[in-house]
Amino acid sequence: MKKEQFSAREARWAAEMPTREAELRAREAETAAARAEAEATAAATRAAKARKAEEGAQRKAEDAERLRRKQADHEARVAAQVEKADAKAAAPAPAKP
Repeated sequence: MKKEQFSAREARWAAEMPTREAELRAREAETAAARAEAEATAAATRAAKARKAEEGAQRKAEDAERLRRKQADHEARVAAQVEKADAKAAAPAPAKP
């Protein structure tokens, strides 16, 4: 290439430089906004997952407590029936006429 072509290219680049700088700044701003939006979305997702995990743990605890009460009630009924059967067996049987 000739020297005139180099200087013409350099002049063109120099003329386009403010436009390029403006485009670069705009892209940087868009990138920053996109990153902030992505981080906000990720934070919201993490918060929702944490909330769901807490709700799940609470639900499991409630289910476990309900099952424990149900088993205790059942064991109490069985114990009462066993006690009643033992009392009946210990009582003398009435004589048959």
